[in-house]
Amino acid sequence: MLEKLKLLTLDIHLKSICSLFLVIMFSCSISGLYGETYKEILINGTTKQKIETLKKIISGKNTRALPDIIVGLDDPSDEVRILISEALLNLGDGSFVTSYQKEITDSNWQVRLNGIKSMVKWASGDEITFDLKRALDDTYWQVRYWAAIGIGKFGDETMIEVILSHLKDENLQVRAELFWSLKRILSRDEARYAFKKLPDSSISTIKEATNIDDVPTIINAIWALEASTDPRVVPILLDFLKSSSDDVKIQTVWAIENLKSNEGFEFLRAKMLEPSMKLKIETIKTLVRLDDKEGVPALIGRLEDPNENVRIFALWALKEFNDFISYPAIVKRFMDKSEKVKDYAYNVVLSLKSPDFIPILEDVILSKEFSLESKVMSADLLGKIGTSEESLFFDSVKNNPDPLLRKTILSSWYRVNPDDSAFLTYLNFASRLDSDRSVRTNAQNILREVIAGIRKDIKSEKELKRSQAIERLSFIKESPLVITLVKEMLYSKYPDVYGAALELIPYQPKSAVFSAMKAILENEESTEIKKLAILGMGKARLSQAVPLLLSCLKSDDPEIQIYAAYSLACVGNNSGLRIAMRDIRSSDVQIQSMAVETLAILNTSTAIPELLRILENSELEVKLKAAWALSRLGEEKGLYTLVNLSRQDIEPLRTQARHYLSDSKIPLSLRRKIPEIQRKQETLLTGVPETSLKKLIAQKILEPPVIDGNENDRCWKSITEDRSMVYVIDEKVPSEVQTSIMAAYDDKNIYFLFICMDPQASSITFDSRDFLTICLNPQSSDTRWYQYTLHPTNFLKFSYVWKKYLTDDSDTQWESQWQTATKITDTKWVAEILIPLRDFNSGEIASNKWEINFQRVSDHLPAVTWTGRIDNPLQFGQILFKTSN
Repeated sequence: MLEKLKLLTLDIHLKSICSLFLVIMFSCSISGLYGETYKEILINGTTKQKIETLKKIISGKNTRALPDIIVGLDDPSDEVRILISEALLNLGDGSFVTSYQKEITDSNWQVRLNGIKSMVKWASGDEITFDLKRALDDTYWQVRYWAAIGIGKFGDETMIEVILSHLKDENLQVRAELFWSLKRILSRDEARYAFKKLPDSSISTIKEATNIDDVPTIINAIWALEASTDPRVVPILLDFLKSSSDDVKIQTVWAIENLKSNEGFEFLRAKMLEPSMKLKIETIKTLVRLDDKEGVPALIGRLEDPNENVRIFALWALKEFNDFISYPAIVKRFMDKSEKVKDYAYNVVLSLKSPDFIPILEDVILSKEFSLESKVMSADLLGKIGTSEESLFFDSVKNNPDPLLRKTILSSWYRVNPDDSAFLTYLNFASRLDSDRSVRTNAQNILREVIAGIRKDIKSEKELKRSQAIERLSFIKESPLVITLVKEMLYSKYPDVYGAALELIPYQPKSAVFSAMKAILENEESTEIKKLAILGMGKARLSQAVPLLLSCLKSDDPEIQIYAAYSLACVGNNSGLRIAMRDIRSSDVQIQSMAVETLAILNTSTAIPELLRILENSELEVKLKAAWALSRLGEEKGLYTLVNLSRQDIEPLRTQARHYLSDSKIPLSLRRKIPEIQRKQETLLTGVPETSLKKLIAQKILEPPVIDGNENDRCWKSITEDRSMVYVIDEKVPSEVQTSIMAAYDDKNIYFLFICMDPQASSITFDSRDFLTICLNPQSSDTRWYQYTLHPTNFLKFSYVWKKYLTDDSDTQWESQWQTATKITDTKWVAEILIPLRDFNSGEIASNKWEINFQRVSDHLPAVTWTGRIDNPLQFGQILFKTSN
């Protein structure tokens, strides 16, 4: 059975092969028959037969018939030749080039058109170049059009002149295509090189060919000219800017940009005045890419354009040029009616970060012409691009009536100088007392960040860092947000930290302090921490703490007892007097000191004998407090000791002594003796006062100097300089690095010129601790004179009335209207100063001589002075006001 199945399968395969062979043979015979039939029909058949046969070939896409039907290209019938050309166009290939060439010489325009199309479609190489050239002169425009296409496809640099010679074709589509072909050819380096070698007359031909009002042709011409990269075409392009078509003008702008031409900027700028938004924007882009910096004024003008997109692109361009003359106009856009424009202007300022914006932004905040939103944006930017120097400005505008602006000023101030004392003081105020809730909330949030930074720094192992943190904390001490930090500070291992906590406690809310201190006393095991809590109650003067403090007097620990006695004295309770009198004889200096301070606060005369004994024989710290206690009790011996200690170069005793001298609890009759005691001690220290004081001549002038830090004013050239500064310490010998001083005056002002030599002057920065101080004492007072201090960079200057311990003479706000200017060079810095006479109330020079002194300190040079200490008028010299040399 299996064998039969195999034989059957083999038989079927053989029959299939035979059938396939017969089909192939039949097809071949039919093909040969049809081929001969097509040729015979086209040679001998009627026109009708030819037409029907050709239509069948075309519809049947019979490409095998093409070699036989080309004989019909000589047929007298136009329709037959047209059908043959159609067949070759649609079914042909590159092997029929000869036939295409024959077609384009045909008398019938359709045959010629199909022939040129076939040539463009199927042909290639140099063999058709001549035919394409010839076709450009055809009478039918479509033939010429396709010839132009072919030249663009197959032509090279040799065809450039051919194209130029036909650019005046009467048909604009042909002309447009010729320009397009020229663009295609000019995409090659060889062609661009050849174009640039053409005579100028050829360029003129292009200009004449574009003297039409046809947008497609002109645009193609623009592209061709752009592709040439020949600078000679720029004038033609500039003419296109006069077109009424926006598309033409935009394409021209792009072409000029790509040619990187320096010609015609004025024509380009004029396009920004056109009504078309797109044209204005593209012109702006081009001016930026061509780096037309002289176009900045024109761009500023576009900031007033009615279209917001144009204004935005103008802002973008001004940002790219970054010319400071545009800064006011950029900032003015903060008042633009478009939110997008306002936001973009804001970001331009933020991205440029130029310091030249700062005075402009400050003026916006101060101006009445700008909107609130503009002021807020300006204040915010000052915080982002400003430096710590902005603190002075923020301090001057912090009380603006608008809450939103105050809120922004506070945030920006924090960004530029979070450690500024004026900022911290205002932050403390705003967080508690600002009239607006949003400002208070913002201030409280900032304050929490400040406190977090302080909390971190007070844990530092570096004493300087802790000291700076404590100083910052002192400016926000009234804030209730500080109480938690103060409590933490009491547990610090650093004496300066927990000591600062005690000083801060009195400024915290009494209820919060009492709760915190009570919790420590009840729960803390450490005696040291308990002592601090007791002191805290006294410092805060917590009357509700009296029962707790009285219970501490019963402690077995003597230190707890004296601390409790001190705190009771602070709240006006003398229950600890007995313990203080006991401990005044303690051998422990700390306990003895606390006992003396307790007695000073209680101000009891029964302690005088013990205090006098201590004054004669005790540690300086204890002696200082004893002198203070005796002074409060009216004992002159105590006051004499206080004055003496206030003159010693021992810190912090000197500072503390001066603080005690200002205590209003010292009887006024005793305080009035302070100047006389000082004079006596000065005489003992320096011997007989000088009989001949140092003198500085101030010459009266008619023409005042310009306060600009320039030493070359005419008036200074006629005034004798003083170069006699001496070292502050050791022997009063002349300084090796001298300071020249010159003085002049007129009816309104006193003028000074200082030339401060310094080999390292070029290294002076805002952080340098270099200062020049002037002391003026018009009334030759022992207790009150005027001081002016200036930094070499002129960024910091301050003036104040120096008063000596007369606390019954209330301090009044006083700010000088003095003017200063400085100039720093490599080897010196110069200061020019004007001080109004009205600073001294009289408004005129009542006496021809005043007392005066100068001091100069530096972080890299020894301190120098003119005559001696600037805090002691007994050591001042004189300034003589002369009316003639």
